[in-house]
Amino acid sequence: MRKNLQYMILKNIYSGKNINEKEYGITKEELGDIIESLNNVGYITGISVSRGWLNNVSEIVCVNPQLSIRGKEYFNTLK
Repeated sequence: MRKNLQYMILKNIYSGKNINEKEYGITKEELGDIIESLNNVGYITGISVSRGWLNNVSEIVCVNPQLSIRGKEYFNTLK
């Protein structure tokens, strides 16, 4: 399931579409965790996750989100 979510998120970033937890049927926390994971391994750029006092996701900020070269390679293996 998580690989499928990663694929859908990467596909939307690649296509220039908005990223919204409701579209994927998950919580903001789950989306934040996946975004952080994709950021940490260097697959995406231009998206950050802000966390609040209790480490809950307060905001997901997108500023020109893109797939990195590594992210494009990974995206192609998921097709």
